[in-house]
Amino acid sequence: MIFALLQVLSLPLLAAPKDEYGVVSAIQFFQDEKKTPGLTKLSELGVGWVRTDLTWDVVQHNAPTASSENFDFSFTDKMIKNAHEKGLKVFASLGGPPAWAAPCQACLPKDMKAWSKFVRRTIERYAWLGDDIAFGIWNEPNDTYFLSEDGKAFKSNSHAYSDPELYAALFNAAAKARGLANPSARLGALEATDAVFSGGPWWKFWERAIWFDEAWPLIEKSLKPQDFVTLHYYPEKGWTQEEMYAFMGKADKGTGGRETWLTESPGDELPRLVQAFAARPSKNWKRIFVYRIWGGDDDRFSLLKADWTDRPGFKAYRDFILGRKNGAVIVSVKGPPAEMKAGERASVSVKVRNTGKTAWTESYKLGSQSPADNAVWRKGRVPVAGKVEPGAEHTFSWTVTAPSKAGTYSFQWRMVQEKVEWFGKPTELSRTVVR
Repeated sequence: MIFALLQVLSLPLLAAPKDEYGVVSAIQFFQDEKKTPGLTKLSELGVGWVRTDLTWDVVQHNAPTASSENFDFSFTDKMIKNAHEKGLKVFASLGGPPAWAAPCQACLPKDMKAWSKFVRRTIERYAWLGDDIAFGIWNEPNDTYFLSEDGKAFKSNSHAYSDPELYAALFNAAAKARGLANPSARLGALEATDAVFSGGPWWKFWERAIWFDEAWPLIEKSLKPQDFVTLHYYPEKGWTQEEMYAFMGKADKGTGGRETWLTESPGDELPRLVQAFAARPSKNWKRIFVYRIWGGDDDRFSLLKADWTDRPGFKAYRDFILGRKNGAVIVSVKGPPAEMKAGERASVSVKVRNTGKTAWTESYKLGSQSPADNAVWRKGRVPVAGKVEPGAEHTFSWTVTAPSKAGTYSFQWRMVQEKVEWFGKPTELSRTVVR
C-alpha cells in the first residue's frame, strides 16, 4: 500500500487553507534531514502546524541547584528552529516532568513552583516566534493514566476518571507563569480526550459528574482572550459527521463559543475526518491535528510506515491540503480465476473508495492497466454507476471474457477521470492462464 510511485497530480485553483491543518510528530523528527526524513515528509504533507511534546525532562533533566537552574534548551532550540525554517508553526505540549520533580512522567509535580519555572522559561525562550508557536498544558489530563498524584494508573496501564483539580493546579500555575514570561503567549486549555463530556470511568459514567463541567470553572478565570480550547476526538467505528458535529456543539456550548482546536484525531480515518472538519458548521473550531506522522511500529494511526514510505492516509491528507481533487483507494478485488478456457466468461468486481474532494460521475471510470487501456478482457474501461460522493465506496462489477488465444494474461485496474488524469494506486497485478 505504498504510494511512492504515484504520478504527480495536477492542482486545482484552490487548495485547503493549510493553517487549519496540522499533524502530531515527535520533536526528534525535526533533526537534520541526514538523520531522519521527518522534516522532508512534514514539508511534503503540506500542513501549516505540527504538534509536538516539549518535555520538561528533556530541558531540565537534572534538578536545580543553588548555583544553577540546570535548564538546557540546546536540543529543543535546534529542533524548533529547524521546523520554523521549514515554515511550520509549532503547538508545543508542555509536560513530562523529570524524575526529581514527580514520581512518574504522568504524575502531578511535587513542587508546583518548579513546574511554573519550567513553563516560564520555556515560554520566554520561544517568545521570538510570536504567533508561530502556542503552548498546550499536559496531555489528556481527564484520564488517570496521563495524570494522577501517585502514578499507579500509569504503571498498571489502567484508565479511569481523573481529579479535575489536578489539572486546574497545572493550568492555573502555567497561566501565571505565562504572565511573567510573555503575556501575549497563547495557551491551549484542557487537551482532554473525547470522554471529556462523559463521567468516568467510561464504563461507569453514572458514578461521576461530567469532567468538563468540573474542570472548566476551575480554569476559566486564568484564560486570556487569546487562549483556546484543545480537545481530542477518536470516533467509534462507523461514525457519522453528525456525531462529530454534536461533539463540537457540546464544546461550543460549554466554553461559550471560545476558539477550539482539535489537537488529536486518528490518522486511519482520513480523508473522511478532514473532509468533515472542513464542512463543520461551527466556525469556533479553527484547527485539526492528525495523529501521527510516524510511529515506528506500523500502528494503524501513523501516516507513514516504519521505513518512512507513505501509507494511504499520508497521500489522502496531502492531496486534501494541497487541493488535489481526485483520490482513490482500492478496497477489494475479485479477479478472474487463475486458469480459464479461451472464450470463457467470469464475473469480476473491484471496490474503490473515493478519497478525493469531488464526486465521481460519468467522466470517472475504472480503466485497465499493464498496459493502460488494453482490451485483453474485451473492455478497457468500466463506467461509474450513478454518483459516488467523497468518502463513499463504489463497486464496479462486470463480466470478462478470456482471450481466444492461449497464454498468460494480466488483470490490473486503476481509476481514471477521462481526458484529465489517472489517479490512485492500481489494483495488485494478478495473472490468469488461458488454455
